Amino acid sequence: MDFWAQHKEFVLKVLAGFGVFLVALIARGIVFGDELKQLQGANEVSSRKIKAARLLPLNTISELEARAKSLRDNSKKLAAQIGHDSSAGDLELTLLQQTLSYLRRNEGADPAVLRAEARASLDALREDLNGGFGQLKGMLRDELLEEASERNVRIEKTGFESVTNIEAGELPKYLLQLELVARVIRYSIDARMGAVEEIRIETAVNEVLPGANPDFLQEYPVFFRLFGSERAANEVLNRLQSVVPDPPVRRIAHQRRERQRGGLEIILELCATAVQPQASYAKSEGSQG
Repeated sequence: MDFWAQHKEFVLKVLAGFGVFLVALIARGIVFGDELKQLQGANEVSSRKIKAARLLPLNTISELEARAKSLRDNSKKLAAQIGHDSSAGDLELTLLQQTLSYLRRNEGADPAVLRAEARASLDALREDLNGGFGQLKGMLRDELLEEASERNVRIEKTGFESVTNIEAGELPKYLLQLELVARVIRYSIDARMGAVEEIRIETAVNEVLPGANPDFLQEYPVFFRLFGSERAANEVLNRLQSVVPDPPVRRIAHQRRERQRGGLEIILELCATAVQPQASYAKSEGSQG
């Protein structure tokens, strides 16, 4: 039997299918050929770059990691030296505890008892921010100024008289300044300064380090004018420098008042400071200055 006659229909179907396959293959090459060539070229360029890349020696990588760790540790030490770690979850509680420790009734108090009082104050602030802060600053003013009067240290104001309304995000700033104010008053009472004549807090937020990440370092200035003997003034200044955190000094000046038995007038501009050591020093591109 003749093969062609018998299988003609089958052979034609196979040839037709093969023809369709060739047409599809040619069309694919026409449509995707340039793209495939570009991708192949890009792959070759990347391959050459990878081959040409030079990896640092392991000992160099280890040295860089050690230096990075040293810098992080130094940043944490600096934060503890000049201020408070703003990344700490208990920053507000710590500031309240430190502030309350300056009161005469808390001298030598058990840390656990003092911590409990600070927690109660923080709970009051969270329940009613402005009401709680008003009670806190009023209580500190009354107790510190009463003690100062008993020891012949003249203090009329604490600098927070004009702070009547604060936002939730402002609480750390005001607690930092309140702690610094209470500390200077405490030191002035202990040294028997003649007077704390003026305290003025800066409420505006200023850029501390131009071009730097504002989360890394935050400074809130507080202005003081003190008057007293040279001995008392030296005691206050020495104590400020010897007790951690040691607040950065923006300005310091003094002059004698001859009409007041040669007493010293001391001008101090100190910074209540918070540092976040883990934050990048550089300002991110998306942040606003």
